[in-house]
Amino acid sequence: MDTPNLKFCYNKGCGAKFNPDENKEDSCIFHPGPPYFHDAYKIWMCCNKKSTDFTAWLNFEGCTRGPHNPVKPDVPKIQQTQPKAEEKIPIRVLVTGAAGQIGYSLVIQIAKGDVFGKETPIVLVMLDIPPLGEVLKGVELELYDCALANLIAVEPVTTEEAAFKDIDYAFLVGAMPRKEGMERKDLLAANVKIFKSQGQALAKYSKPTVKVLVVGNPANTNAFICAKYAAEKIPSKNFSAMTRLDHNRAIAQIAARCGVDCGSVKKVIIWGNHSSTQFPDVKHAKVIKGGTEIGAYEAVNDVPWIQNEFISTVQKRGAVIIEKRKLSSAMSAAKAACDHIHDWHFGTKDGDWVSMAVPSDGSYGIPKGLVFSFPITIDAKTRNWKIVQGLELDDFTKQKIEITTEPKVFLNLFLMDSSNLLLCYNKGCGAKFNPAENKEDSCIFHPGPPYFHDAYKIWKCCNKKSTDFSTWLSFEGCTRGPHNPDKPCNDVPKVLLSQPEVDEKMIVWNGLNKPAERSEAHNRERVSLSVQMTESSSKALENELQRRKENVEIIDEIQNLKLLIGTGCTNNACKATYTGPETDLQECLHHPGNAIFHEGMKFWSCCERKTTDFGAFLDQLGCSRGKHCWTKGL
Repeated sequence: MDTPNLKFCYNKGCGAKFNPDENKEDSCIFHPGPPYFHDAYKIWMCCNKKSTDFTAWLNFEGCTRGPHNPVKPDVPKIQQTQPKAEEKIPIRVLVTGAAGQIGYSLVIQIAKGDVFGKETPIVLVMLDIPPLGEVLKGVELELYDCALANLIAVEPVTTEEAAFKDIDYAFLVGAMPRKEGMERKDLLAANVKIFKSQGQALAKYSKPTVKVLVVGNPANTNAFICAKYAAEKIPSKNFSAMTRLDHNRAIAQIAARCGVDCGSVKKVIIWGNHSSTQFPDVKHAKVIKGGTEIGAYEAVNDVPWIQNEFISTVQKRGAVIIEKRKLSSAMSAAKAACDHIHDWHFGTKDGDWVSMAVPSDGSYGIPKGLVFSFPITIDAKTRNWKIVQGLELDDFTKQKIEITTEPKVFLNLFLMDSSNLLLCYNKGCGAKFNPAENKEDSCIFHPGPPYFHDAYKIWKCCNKKSTDFSTWLSFEGCTRGPHNPDKPCNDVPKVLLSQPEVDEKMIVWNGLNKPAERSEAHNRERVSLSVQMTESSSKALENELQRRKENVEIIDEIQNLKLLIGTGCTNNACKATYTGPETDLQECLHHPGNAIFHEGMKFWSCCERKTTDFGAFLDQLGCSRGKHCWTKGL
């Protein structure tokens, strides 16, 4: 067929060329409805197909059959409207450490609707370190292969900026695992760095309403650090650490012991944090047994088991799984994380509570600010959590809670960040220290002042000396005591510069020898001698006089320039500024000498008031009085 005889189809989503003679009722597949754009999404209203990628959206196959349309529309009718009432706004969810075991188990549960509901559209962001970028892409392909209706998009990323941008929920799974031979303080220091950075990224890129769950251990400590560095934008109540895995384990143990399903057990509590000191408490728990709701203690009917084996089983469950499986409990941890956020999003059930580690408000004697696991209820409308109040605690419960409450650990972690350490100002020390650990013998220093004699630098307290300044500074102190966080005052005493009183006597020393008497020759008549100059001398004198005249003119010109308001005096140490002609009448207090820097000491050559502190040196008052100089060199 001759190409010029073909017509162009203007149906949306088609754009094919067709033969008018062969145009049938089902020749064209197109979109009869208009497109609309909402946030980053491009959507066909007729079939609700959507994408954040414009090319992918254009390539969606039509949803209706009909004849090709050769009539070009006058104006493209693209409606930019609000979505229908039943349309749900996609939730942007971040999972860090997504290439790891827990992350791999977690992303599929989020994507298929176990957390936010089957009808809620999800944009899933997966973050991990750059070397695992290809692994993330493999996980992305698997998620697309699951053909999940509510999974709008998957974004594998390796930078915090891309990961934390405008997220609604964050599962912070990635953390530094404890390796063989690693001390606890090294593990904590590594996690301080990770969660400080993520807290700052949350504050910089995320929504202020973002909800954050910290899964990576030590979860409560990491949540505390993360919240601290996001505090300028995100309130601390938006951060929590996971103890839901321990909560679920406790429910499963009680259910198995009572011979009921897990849905028949409620009001279990995990106090503390996800560690071997946590306290699973069933004092207030209820069990539906035989159609009747009774207390867990009554249902189990074995107090020694509840207060010993039950607690130990929950505390050590993770270690047992690692021993059996040779890997951590990734599947159950991912399920617990989903349960945690699900209840935060939809609210807790009536007549029940959950366990969440949240910043303490002082309830039950737990130090305020400590991230600690409490019984929590959540309002479904506001998604705000509250610590359950008014629970009676017996002596056994109080003892267990006291064991798991370690505020000193949290304080030390907070201070592990070098920005929170204090500098010791004791002479010969200069170390940074943790004020919580500042003991009476923490510091070794020199209590006496230094002094300098000839070429020697000497500590007066112990007489240690050296001609080398660096060696002298490195001498170990001679006294023990606490570190000193107070910066010494280096104020320079003010020098009184005044004229002598009028009635003060002036003493004039004329020396031992009297001046010789003048001879008679002194009175003889003086004769002026004539001076004759050579031609070259006359020329040189003429040039010098001309140069001096030009210099005088230049100086006069500079002095006659209108000074700008705010021009500073150029005399050393004078801080006056020009505010008008009246400023010239003020006295200038300055240093006429030069600045000298020698072996750590700073002083002016005119008065030699020495100091080691540069700020104190600059603040020294001048030692001479005179007129202000507004232009350099005059």
